[in-house]
Order: sequence, then C-alpha cells, then structure tokens
Amino acid sequence: MTQPIEPSRPTAAFVGASWLALLVGAVAFLVGLWNAHMALSEKGYYFTVLAFGLFAAVSLQKSVRDRLEGVTVSSIYYSLCWAAVVVALSLLTVGLWNAVLSPSEKGFYAMAFCLSLFSAVAVQKNVRDLALVGEKEKVDPVDGLLARLEGIGLRQHRLDDHSLGRRQRRTLAEEAQSRSRPHHVWHQRRGLHRCRHV
Repeated sequence: MTQPIEPSRPTAAFVGASWLALLVGAVAFLVGLWNAHMALSEKGYYFTVLAFGLFAAVSLQKSVRDRLEGVTVSSIYYSLCWAAVVVALSLLTVGLWNAVLSPSEKGFYAMAFCLSLFSAVAVQKNVRDLALVGEKEKVDPVDGLLARLEGIGLRQHRLDDHSLGRRQRRTLAEEAQSRSRPHHVWHQRRGLHRCRHV
C-alpha cells in the first residue's frame, strides 16, 4: 500500500507563478477566441473544450493525489479522469486540424490550452498543499513553524533530528513514562532514611 505523502508549504513565488500562468493561458485563449474571425458556434466549441479540459485536469490531479495519500478512489472514476483529459486534448487537436486558421493561430491556441491545463494542475496542487499544511499547523504549531521556516529557506533553524517538535514530544513522552513507573524516593527526615513508594 502506498504510504501517505507528507505535505510541505509551497513557496509564495511558486504559488504566484502558478496562478499567473493559469490566468495568462486562459485569458490569452479567450481573447484569441473573441477576436477570431469564426462562427459563434466555433467559438463556443473551443470555449467548451477549454472548460472541459480544465475540469478534467483538476479532477485527474485530485484523483492521483488522493491515491498517494491513501484516500480510496474507485478505478472507474480514476479511468474516467484520464479519459476526460485525453478526450479534451483530442477534441482540441481535431478542431484545430480542421479549422481554417493559419499555422501560427493554431499554434497559439494549442500552447495557450496546454499552458492552462498545466497551470490548473499546479494551482490545484498548491491549494491542497496549503490546506493540509494549515490543518497541520492547527494541530501542531511547532511543526507548522518549522514548515514555514523550511518554506522560506531557513533550514538551519532545524535540529539534527530534522524536527524540533518531534524532539520535544519525545522528551515529554519519556518524562511521562518515567513518572508513570513505580520508583522509590529516598529522603532524609529527622536523621532517618525512609523509603516512600510513589
């Protein structure tokens, strides 16, 4: 069985670049459609392909991530996600192949479409990583602080065992375990040694 992955906080630069790439790809594709000299039905076809492709890419990324984290995903849904991505790419390819457009226009739409799909996957990954890291920070503030320090490149603040929080928890667990075991406390009172069971 696949071991659940340990999420890490993505850097602000990668999050911003992912959103920027998604906006650039989608807006460029839509602006190209708006200014294209084609029938309204053709524009609707390409718009639908773009929306379908973005949804299929995000669904596929979620399915793959769920399986890596140990979440049950049915084989039917997993296969449908792959099929949806392939169908979206095939519809765009067939449409551009038969369209009365110059090669530069066809290349523009193809590149904008691929950029949109790739950036949608990256945005989905970042959103999920941030959500998981946020939940982890609520449960364990020490690990959350370490994740932030690691995200901004301050790895030198970590101890040799790679986790200050784990070391503190291990120390507390050892102390609690030692206190729970019966032991004898020797003390001196009125010049006599007495043994008391704690």
